[in-house]
Amino acid sequence: MVEGDARQALGDLFAKACPDSASEQEIEKARRAPLRAPMVIVGIATPKSHPKVPEVEQLMSAASGMSFLGLALQDAGFGVMWRTGGVAYHPDVLEGLGLKPGETVVGFLYTGTVSVEKPSVPRPATGDFVKVWRGPGRQESW
Repeated sequence: MVEGDARQALGDLFAKACPDSASEQEIEKARRAPLRAPMVIVGIATPKSHPKVPEVEQLMSAASGMSFLGLALQDAGFGVMWRTGGVAYHPDVLEGLGLKPGETVVGFLYTGTVSVEKPSVPRPATGDFVKVWRGPGRQESW
């Protein structure tokens, strides 16, 4: 969990992760990103060797946990925005956060009190991405 002045330090890590081709405006935008919310929760997966639970399932479990945490925070009345992007994988950010080899950032949950109503977003038709499987070679839109 990152809050208070530590958000500025996180922003400095984000700025350091910008590519050499980034403009000064892009670097400053990255630096200010953690200041958009009073708390940034960093989800970190620490997969362990396990004979029945592959690493990919452990990563998906960590991401699911972040998702459920976000839903619980929203249910409690907080605003939540989940972000990843290149900073979640950049070596300088990972080192700055103190991650050990093999650990992965699964997301940043920007969390705080809602100050403005969230604009509605058009939702795609489920048939565009949900399929019903009826057997080998037989699937159809939902």
